[in-house]
Amino acid sequence: MSRSSRRRRPSSLRTATAVCAALLTCCLAAAAPRVVNGGFEEDRYLEWPGYAGANGGIRGWEWTNNVGINPVWVDAENNGRARHAFTDNGTIPEGRQAALIQNVGRLYQRVDGFEAGKRYRVRYRENARHNHTPDRLPTLRVTLGDEIVVSEHPVSPVEDFDARSLPYHVVESADFVPPADGAYELAFETTTDNAVTVLIDNVEIVEAGEVEPVILEHLVAVRGVCAWPVLVGLEDGAIAAFLHNVASHTQLPGDVDCYVSRDGGMSWRFAATAAPRTLADSNRVHICAGLDADGDLVLLSTGWHRPAEGEHSLLEALVCRSADAGRTWEVSEGFPSGPDGEVLVPFGRVARAADGSLRATAYRDACFMVRSDDEGATWTRPVKIDDGINEGAILHLGGGRWLAAIRSAGPEVLRSYRSDDDGATWTRGADVSEQGQIPGDLIRLQDGRILLVYGDRRQDHFGVEGRISADEGQSWSTPFRLVNLPGPTDCGYPSSVQRADGTIVTAYYAGKSDLINEYHMGVVIWRAP
Repeated sequence: MSRSSRRRRPSSLRTATAVCAALLTCCLAAAAPRVVNGGFEEDRYLEWPGYAGANGGIRGWEWTNNVGINPVWVDAENNGRARHAFTDNGTIPEGRQAALIQNVGRLYQRVDGFEAGKRYRVRYRENARHNHTPDRLPTLRVTLGDEIVVSEHPVSPVEDFDARSLPYHVVESADFVPPADGAYELAFETTTDNAVTVLIDNVEIVEAGEVEPVILEHLVAVRGVCAWPVLVGLEDGAIAAFLHNVASHTQLPGDVDCYVSRDGGMSWRFAATAAPRTLADSNRVHICAGLDADGDLVLLSTGWHRPAEGEHSLLEALVCRSADAGRTWEVSEGFPSGPDGEVLVPFGRVARAADGSLRATAYRDACFMVRSDDEGATWTRPVKIDDGINEGAILHLGGGRWLAAIRSAGPEVLRSYRSDDDGATWTRGADVSEQGQIPGDLIRLQDGRILLVYGDRRQDHFGVEGRISADEGQSWSTPFRLVNLPGPTDCGYPSSVQRADGTIVTAYYAGKSDLINEYHMGVVIWRAP
């Protein structure tokens, strides 16, 4: 991708680009080593519940312990009738069958055709048996040769029991560089002995090319705003955007406005002022937003009182709710203070936990998770994530598991954090950005991967970047560029939603861009690599 911002392409050029990309993908796949029976369609199992030992094995694969294929067919000729002991949720991605590994087991084969020095990746789809126990998760890792290419990670069911509308999660491994030509063993290994089962399908080896999104549109959404936008997808497919409504970085009086797009992010209309300034010489600039269980909008916002004389101070947070897609708002107080009585600043997204409570992050000298047990009307129980961090992005991974990417106070990078006990305690992981690439936003994509976007304020690199994780945030793709901005400029704070057609809408703000030389909220519409 060039360093200049990518403008809207003519439809014929976009079509030609898509065709070329598809041809390139096909060429790479054809040149890569071939996995034998990667879709598990070459065997028909008749013996219930579908273990390989009782059904003659799996062509191309070896195994240890309880490994097999589902579904089981009534007979070899009338195989349209199937019984599902393990494939009890999700849509099987390739053909009609998927492999299974129950409890602790191993599924492996030796794959030939690797060339020394080339870069390869394993790509496959995974799911977990639901079995009416969605919180009891199997764990899986993938090795190629002597390297772990997909770290050990829990695998969640994509849907409820006997629901078959969503695809399995897409997983793409870290790069593997063979030291010599020849064959290397590819192995899927489970590590949890707790009556749990991993489902695997559509296994392939691909050559690792440059990771790059397909940019479909880049446009000015709202002019004359400093923004710090947060996007929220509404239940009817519309998108709400919350933004600061003046062209100043917290120095002028202003409010948080709500805009709504009903054409997938292409155009935006003002809906209402959602969080108004409470004093004439104050502003509302800090934004945290999401949906409650009924699909109503919830907004949390603080800001600054900036009198002409005297010290500046933080305003108490407002709790704002709308039951009509942002047209009218109820505004109240009810946001907690920090442990020392200080005002906490909410930021990012309102997320829903497994127990139905709403969660958000708020910060001062430390970052906290707060919760609401009444659909966002009141908020309680600040739990410290860590000291020395502030603006946080959180994502619920299922059960009691959470992932966070939080801006550090210095050096300014995005730190990753995880919780396995529903936010009671947190463990710091690896940094997920370089210095100056802050803050971040996390969403779950339709294919099960996780998208992280962040602003880039490095010298000569101003803009917006993204990374994708296929293993629940344990590892991340190389960064890819979404927006290039002429620097230096005030910019960043991206926020994303995915449309029903799979395309992604990412909003950001900038003091200037190649599109317009003033403060604005920009939007880029794109497809993930």
